[in-house]
Amino acid sequence: MRTLVLREMHEAMHSRWLIAIAVVFALLSLSVSYLSFSGADALGFAAFNRTVASLLNRVRLCVPLMGLVTGALGLAGEREDGALGYILSQPVSRAAVYFSKFLGQGLCLSLAIALGLGLAGLVVGWNAGLDEAGSYGVLAGDALLLGVASLGIGLFVGTFAGGRMKALTSALLVWVWVAFLADLALVGLAVGAHATPATLFWVSLANPVQVAKTLCMLALSAKLETLGPSGLYAVRTFDVGGAAALLCGALSAWALVPIATGWLVFRRQNVR
Repeated sequence: MRTLVLREMHEAMHSRWLIAIAVVFALLSLSVSYLSFSGADALGFAAFNRTVASLLNRVRLCVPLMGLVTGALGLAGEREDGALGYILSQPVSRAAVYFSKFLGQGLCLSLAIALGLGLAGLVVGWNAGLDEAGSYGVLAGDALLLGVASLGIGLFVGTFAGGRMKALTSALLVWVWVAFLADLALVGLAVGAHATPATLFWVSLANPVQVAKTLCMLALSAKLETLGPSGLYAVRTFDVGGAAALLCGALSAWALVPIATGWLVFRRQNVR
């Protein structure tokens, strides 16, 4: 198992997609931390809370893309090359092969996220102090959870995809939905169907990106202008701690359920 995990880490670190998106994410994190200045008359490094609010949109775009593409291509690519069939012909179990992909790719993805946010956090902390560092830590943990959830969905997609192109296309379509279209669907539900805040909150749990956004916003301010009606409903119903626990559980489920479902499919697949 250890050998398989190390192999997956090696493969993930040589993925051009992961490297490219990770570099873009790191550069965006640094640029946002610099441009989120606290005063309107000068550029400089802002305090953590302002940086968190600015970085959140970049996290909800880049992190799911990294996780979905990495997970989908990891399994589908080896199936297309015939490497997966060769590995399964060795004296290793299917479970070890499948779950080592999740562990190895998850470690590399976490490293990429930690480097991007860690570098920006060090720069901001050096220039603005650590008074509000707690909210930045919440953003980092939130990004890691979102990354693992996206990886789980990506691996699930890769289980069904026959080759790289199909896996990549499917992963990008899922990303467009969770990053853009799902928000529009919520707006349409609120405006067109006059949905209540309670309905909007429970429906939003069906989108891991929205869950991560609400969870991070809780660390900034539990107010209407920050959380919106659905987030405020969660705070008033479950309190801040209860809402945070519920959202963390929802993100964890977005990782575990696709992984478990993908395994049920993979264990019965005929791989050559």
